[in-house]
Amino acid sequence: MCGDGEQTRQVWCKMAHAIPDVVSDILPDAWCDSSSHPTDTQKCNDGSCTGAEWMISEWSGVSSSSIIYQLINYIVVAAS
Repeated sequence: MCGDGEQTRQVWCKMAHAIPDVVSDILPDAWCDSSSHPTDTQKCNDGSCTGAEWMISEWSGVSSSSIIYQLINYIVVAAS
């Protein structure tokens, strides 16, 4: 994949335990130190898209105002 993307994750405040991997109740964010709050988003796939290329259609027909301008220009030049 390529192009700009973003990954997200949830971050909770919980009571610290001496026993690893013990799950406790989720606490209000205000109970945890906000300066150590882990990031909950990060950029991903932010590189350029290798192998990508532009795709184009055929040119449209000439608009009528352009034809009139070309005709007037031709008459003026021819008359000169």
